[in-house]
Amino acid sequence: MPQSKASDLQDFTMDQCPIPTLLEHGNFSQVLFNNVEKFYAPRGDIMCYYTLTEKFIPRRKDWIGIFKVGWKTTQEYYTFMWAPLPKDQNKDSATQQEIQFKAYYLPKDVERYQFCYVDEDGLVRGTSVPFQFCPDPDEDIMVVINKEKVEEMEQLSEELYQQNQELKDKYADLHEQLQRKQVALEATQRVNKTLEHKVEEKASWEKEKASWEEEKASWEEEKASWEEEKASWEEEKASWEEEKASWEEEKASWEEEKASWEEEKASWEEEKASWEEEKASWEEEKASWEEEKASWEEEKASWEKEKASWEEEKASWEKEKAPWEVEKAPWKEVKAYWWNDLHR
Repeated sequence: MPQSKASDLQDFTMDQCPIPTLLEHGNFSQVLFNNVEKFYAPRGDIMCYYTLTEKFIPRRKDWIGIFKVGWKTTQEYYTFMWAPLPKDQNKDSATQQEIQFKAYYLPKDVERYQFCYVDEDGLVRGTSVPFQFCPDPDEDIMVVINKEKVEEMEQLSEELYQQNQELKDKYADLHEQLQRKQVALEATQRVNKTLEHKVEEKASWEKEKASWEEEKASWEEEKASWEEEKASWEEEKASWEEEKASWEEEKASWEEEKASWEEEKASWEEEKASWEEEKASWEEEKASWEEEKASWEEEKASWEKEKASWEEEKASWEKEKAPWEVEKAPWKEVKAYWWNDLHR
């Protein structure tokens, strides 16, 4: 349903009224208005025909407004209608559209107006040629109005003008409020989004906390078991400490005994070395004795033969003893020497 500034603006909401913008330009050739009349009959509905070009993509909040020629910003519309979306938006060719403006919401003066297509970003995408709301001047129409009616109409016009000014002021105030509310709404939406994120995060934390609590309970049980086991270990450790102290004392005793053994071993090693040297000396001396014994054996055999010879010779000597007595003394000395040498 079309909206007009002459209607009750207090009932407007963000979804019912296009957001005004101060943008004064756009691509006016993307939407083309067709079959626009130079004059439209006052107090009658009018049809607006337009074409959406191939490259233009319409959106849900696009709208078509009726503007007084000479407008500067899109907030100067007199009335508007939401532009319907095409039934088939996937077509690659231009799309013909139409929309009807009801007479109740149309201007009542004879000023020049034009259609403007405004997208939801506030950019003007197409404008029509100007037109007026008045009878066609080529038609021969006679209008008879008495003076009283003229004064009444002038008074009504003045009242409507005052109402229009009040509504304009009220609209400017509402527009300012709307902008403030929009900013507040965006801030609220951001806060709500943040709160939703916080709620989701809190739910995740709660779930994780419950898991932690279960895990903590398991840890507590395990800790209690560890405490009991630790107490057992402490007792066993105390026992080990006592046993270790005993082992340390015994070890110290072993260390002393070992030191004594080491000293005794060193003494034994020295004595053994001395014995080894003495044994080597004995071995050498034994070898020498063996050689000397062999020599003595040979000498003894020689002496035995010589003794036999001596015995024979003794007999001969006995005969010759008398004369030899004189010479006997030196021989005894020689014999004593040999004897001693033999038994040495």
